[in-house]
Amino acid sequence: SSRRSQLCPPTLQLASWAAQFFVSRARIVANPRTKYARVKELLEAPLGHWLEGEGASFDWGGDMGPSNPFFGHALERSWPVIFNCTDPGVADRCGDDVYDKDACQCRD
Repeated sequence: SSRRSQLCPPTLQLASWAAQFFVSRARIVANPRTKYARVKELLEAPLGHWLEGEGASFDWGGDMGPSNPFFGHALERSWPVIFNCTDPGVADRCGDDVYDKDACQCRD
């Protein structure tokens, strides 16, 4: 949405992998600074914070803890939603063996 208050887009959802994501300055500043402050606060949450237990029911192949939090893995896959890059055509144009920067990015 133009205000980007939707939790998930109405279409299939794109996900980035291994934190590999390109974003323009315009898309970064489109989010209020408070959203980034909240994400930073969660990433730096103290031991014992409720967020530590998130993802415990998933077998996601990693040890959970402050140095490898489930939240961090979920966050890196959420960049397309955070930056309003939700066109499923990006995934169609950019398969696993395609390295075309114009096809594989949400560009302004």
